[in-house]
Amino acid sequence: MKGYITSYAVNLMWIHFLLRHQHVEYVPPSSISPSLDDKEALTYLPMLPEETSRSSFTTSVAELITGFFRFYAFEFDWKREVISVSRGTSKVLKEDLQWIESREIMSLIFRERVWYRLCIEDPFEENLNLGRHVSPIKMNKFVCEFVNFWTACTLGTPKETMVDRSSSHAADVCTQCVHRCMIGRTSADVEEVMETLRTKCLGSLAAFEVENTASSVLSRAGYEVTSNKKIMIPAAIRNGLHIPAHAQAEIAIIDEELANDPYLGSAATSERIAMNLRHLYFHHLGLKRYFLKEKDSLKFMEHRNAIERALDEKLVTFNVAQVEEFLKRVGIDADPDMITIVLADKQLIRPASETRDKQRQTRGTCSGCSATAVSVWPTMDPASDDGFYCNTCWEQYEQ
Repeated sequence: MKGYITSYAVNLMWIHFLLRHQHVEYVPPSSISPSLDDKEALTYLPMLPEETSRSSFTTSVAELITGFFRFYAFEFDWKREVISVSRGTSKVLKEDLQWIESREIMSLIFRERVWYRLCIEDPFEENLNLGRHVSPIKMNKFVCEFVNFWTACTLGTPKETMVDRSSSHAADVCTQCVHRCMIGRTSADVEEVMETLRTKCLGSLAAFEVENTASSVLSRAGYEVTSNKKIMIPAAIRNGLHIPAHAQAEIAIIDEELANDPYLGSAATSERIAMNLRHLYFHHLGLKRYFLKEKDSLKFMEHRNAIERALDEKLVTFNVAQVEEFLKRVGIDADPDMITIVLADKQLIRPASETRDKQRQTRGTCSGCSATAVSVWPTMDPASDDGFYCNTCWEQYEQ
């Protein structure tokens, strides 16, 4: 597909992942016997030694596939690292190859453009980046797809991989920006809000416009557009949408916490919930934490889900070191601070705020995924979480 990468580049990504996680051993090209150049000696080359048995494989294909998507969704540093299979298991940085943004080549002719956002080193041709045609906007979509596929693998919902998450993610970023424009206000000029979107999140707005009109982001955020080009909070949902002016101080605290520790998030206290601050951040059902980026919330969710299952199956106790060792054994890059928070939540918070109140079904906008005009249910403890969530969000949490 024009502007993306080839299957050859994807294969190199697979090999890079296998090398970095030491699923395969790196063999320096210089160590290979020259006799391999003799085609006469290669009449037959078995895929595996004859003595290899099934028990020799300690990792299943399913685990490798899930690990592959998790590696590129959460572990690989796209801003600094290069995917390489010819330099061993150590990290290769863009600066090492001078594949940096200041050396990008802009051209009206597509094949002559060179981007250094996605860097895959060709092992045969020197100074050739196989990801050179991936633009910044396509790069955002590329990374979103890894998060999408990892989520589908983890939740066991393969059909979800067919959903274009990049547009959904871009919509979330744009609606959060709209809500920030409306802090302390019940109405604003449409053009003022749209200009803020173009200034602060142009890339996400461009991704959203692939499938939608730019102005439709206002209605997606829950606002009404009047005939005189104003956006207003509908009276029926004002209590659930309006963010008061005095929330600014609390928002500044949250933003600072997320800047210092993005993966840990910031606690969604009852006071913050009452201010409707969930509209400004990624706030997955049951996590009780706010995040600036969706991938950070998913990383936290990965820790929480694995820890809760391990506790329920009595594989671990409420011991941070023990849980950290368990997570490493199952292939999760364990974070002690994150483990501490999850264990504290597991011990102290249960279960009304995480249970669906099936008697109060209504129709509206989902507080989790922002889906509109759908059936939604509140929790059994609205004082802790006054959100209403759709069936898809509840099923993902309840399973």
